[in-house]
Amino acid sequence: MNLNKRQRLLVVGYSVFHCLWGWFVLRSVDVFVWGVVLAVFNILSAVWSICSDWPLRFRAENETVYKKLFKPLKVSRRQFKRVLDCKRNIKILHAGDHYAIEKCTRVDSLALLISGRLLVSQNSKPLHVIGTLQFVDSPEYFGVSTDELFQVTITALEDTKLIVWHRDKLRLTIMNDEFLRIIFDHVIGRDVVRKLIQVSDTVTTVNGTAHLFSKDSFEEHYINENEPMLERKIGS
Repeated sequence: MNLNKRQRLLVVGYSVFHCLWGWFVLRSVDVFVWGVVLAVFNILSAVWSICSDWPLRFRAENETVYKKLFKPLKVSRRQFKRVLDCKRNIKILHAGDHYAIEKCTRVDSLALLISGRLLVSQNSKPLHVIGTLQFVDSPEYFGVSTDELFQVTITALEDTKLIVWHRDKLRLTIMNDEFLRIIFDHVIGRDVVRKLIQVSDTVTTVNGTAHLFSKDSFEEHYINENEPMLERKIGS
């Protein structure tokens, strides 16, 4: 039976008065003992409930990810902690280091860029740049098995930091939470759309040299992050 904090405190109070009533009014040892057992159980249940509802605190980088990406979509801190528990590691790359190499690196992770920038290229041709709080391998998240290989090369343009998840473990974890699964499908799906727009609209060739549009130019095509499309989807 699920009780809120006030109800649990009322049950604890009732248990204590039951003990006093059994000892001072009925003067029955049996009633008093059962009242003590009931009171101890209810007190422990109340303490556990209060502790489990206590706001979780994350490391600064995880706190930023939660507040920027998941809190606006009504994901609780405990749900986000379940996501963090699927984390493989924190990966740090220096300028020139590769996150993935075309047709060499297996697609078995999901990574989120915390800081820095990454360049995605194919056949040595630049496609787009991944910025802060964007997923690195979101296009591979849908419909690509862990036995397949990246079809692009992803290289750090500067010192870069990423959260890397075990992709299959993450999928199994959120599968049991329909709300969390919908949130991830939404966030990662939007990230894929962003990348497709960036590849098709922001790469131009000027005198044989590839250039990327500025952020302001890209934001003209960018999907409004504040639009309530997800809320309409999960509102029911």
